[in-house]
This record gives sequence, C-alpha cells and structure tokens, in this order.
Amino acid sequence: MFSEGLGAPAGSALAGSAGDVERARRIKHLFGGGMRQTGILAAAALHSLDHHRDRLAEDHAHARAFAERLAEIDAVQIDLARVQTNIVRFRLASPVAEAVSEWCAAKGLKILPVSPYAMRAVFHLNVRRDHMLGAVEIIRDAVSGIA
Repeated sequence: MFSEGLGAPAGSALAGSAGDVERARRIKHLFGGGMRQTGILAAAALHSLDHHRDRLAEDHAHARAFAERLAEIDAVQIDLARVQTNIVRFRLASPVAEAVSEWCAAKGLKILPVSPYAMRAVFHLNVRRDHMLGAVEIIRDAVSGIA
C-alpha cells in the first residue's frame, strides 16, 4: 500500500490479469468505491515509489526489532518467522486487545486490535527507531497494567 508503506497520502495498487482487474473494479464500485480527481493521488503514489521505496527496508527492520522485543513480554505471543514486512501481528495471553489499544492510545500510540486476543502494528515512513522502542514500553506497561 502506498499510504502505509511508502508515505503517500492514500492509495494501493492491484496487479493481475486484465480480467481480474476489471472484476475487482466492478466489485469496488458495487461497494461504493470510486473516486474522482485520482490523478493527484496517483502522482503522490508515483512520488512515493520514486523517493521512498529504498527506505522500506528500514520499516521492515523496525518491525522485526519490535517483534523481537515483544517476544520478551510474557503476556505476548508472536511467531517471529511470520514477521517479514512492516506489519506485525501478535496475540495477547488474555482477551484484552481492546483495552490495550485504548491504553496505548492514551499514551499516543495507535495500535489496532484485530480480535479480542490479537493486535496489529504497522511501521511506516513516520516511525523512527525511538518511536518503535517507546511503543514496546507502552505495550509492556499496558499488558502488565491490564492483565
């Protein structure tokens, strides 16, 4: 996705056969998708490809370091082998993901619950190493304060 991974204001891309792309376009419109003035967003996506692509490895490294640190927290379960991009999914030992998300939000950390037990973190252009380290500590405090 251009917005999360490459720092564009919005957007994603779909690759496939002409038939697959046309089917996806029809389905998108069935669900109310469709925009006008998409050329401006496409220009931003092209800029992000030209100027931010090389730094994606930094996001992946932040995600990996984040995951390794989370694995040290007793109340967190994470499969390190599955952390291969800028997205980190992990499970909590108890169904408190919503409460952990709220605790984190109060501390300035946006992290999404994806089920009562699971959470998802995404690293992107605006997340520095010190942010990642701080996020680990906020999550550590959250799970110890809630569990």
